[in-house]
Amino acid sequence: MLAGFWLAVSPFALDYTATDPGFDGRWNSVVVGVVLVLLAVVRTVVLDATPLLSLACVVLGAWLIIAPFVLGYNEGTDAPTVVGHHIAMGFIVMVTAGFSAAATYQYRRDVRHRT
Repeated sequence: MLAGFWLAVSPFALDYTATDPGFDGRWNSVVVGVVLVLLAVVRTVVLDATPLLSLACVVLGAWLIIAPFVLGYNEGTDAPTVVGHHIAMGFIVMVTAGFSAAATYQYRRDVRHRT
């Protein structure tokens, strides 16, 4: 949830705007951040029933890593900041969401074995 919140506000906190000529990288951060927060809220409310949402977060993390190259916002004066930030955050999201999915699947297995 914190990673999603940070992604949503980071374009304004880090003030990156010049990622010409391609897609504006700010909006990728905002949209992915908001989606991550929403998925995290659902995961928090319905902990054991939604490990697939963690896997969706892993996919969003991978998207953060490849998005600068797919969308073409890897040029311009602020591009190194944006690209580095997205790659780092993508890795963090992938690792934490992967652990979350694995822990949820393990929890579900343990609950089935107890009954």
